[in-house]
Amino acid sequence: MAKILADLPVEVDKAVLTRYCPDPRWGYQEKFNGEYRTICKDSNGIHDFNRNGDPAKGLPSDLIAALLKHPLPQFIIAGELVGNKTLKLFDALVLGDEICGADSYEHREARYHQEFDGYSKLIAPVYTARTHEAKAQLVIQLLEEGAEGVIVRDMTAAYVEGTSGNHKKVKFWKTLEAIVVGPSKKHKNSVRLACYDDHGILHEICGASIIGKPPVRKGDIVEVKYNKGTANLHIMEISIQRVRTDKLPAKCLLSQIVVNKDFRL
Repeated sequence: MAKILADLPVEVDKAVLTRYCPDPRWGYQEKFNGEYRTICKDSNGIHDFNRNGDPAKGLPSDLIAALLKHPLPQFIIAGELVGNKTLKLFDALVLGDEICGADSYEHREARYHQEFDGYSKLIAPVYTARTHEAKAQLVIQLLEEGAEGVIVRDMTAAYVEGTSGNHKKVKFWKTLEAIVVGPSKKHKNSVRLACYDDHGILHEICGASIIGKPPVRKGDIVEVKYNKGTANLHIMEISIQRVRTDKLPAKCLLSQIVVNKDFRL
């Protein structure tokens, strides 16, 4: 089959969530922490591809079995493989004899729900909040759960390969203060950051690049932007923002870390 590139979201500022909330043209979905996959079912079986349209790493055997058993003899769907287990299904280009990629997202969403709702616990069709109230409630819920962010979709748009702007993402960036404890042992132009636990013991929480950042040295306190916190209190997707001369080391606590929902027990 010909390459199918992903309809990729463009990252935008969180102010978009307020601006688009009253507008019924835009729907909100949860942004998942997984691997993008386009999945094709045909007479030769199941094939999965990455966002660039190249063959992906493969799918777990039980998910392949579920996809093969689906009543549709052929389909092309797209979603996020989460935890190398569950497919969060959020788009469909072909469903049986219907070619729906050129149809509106509203239609494509309705069709993938028709075909996959309740079919398998391994395939979870993604819910889209459409009303002002539903979108506001979803954003609040995802913030409370420590989700990665929100996907904002133009419900009138066709599937467009690449970054058209019809499909946006808002990441829930968080900040904390951490102590620079020295240079990275593995990566050049990086430093190690740490915070104190409740007993006054210092724990390393991440490494961070200093390329293009303000000069830092051991003992400095820095403000860090991050997207995810893990169960063992490390942070991911990190960017040093500035040196904080107004903060005391004792205030750099592990309790600042917001654990992402995917890492909560």
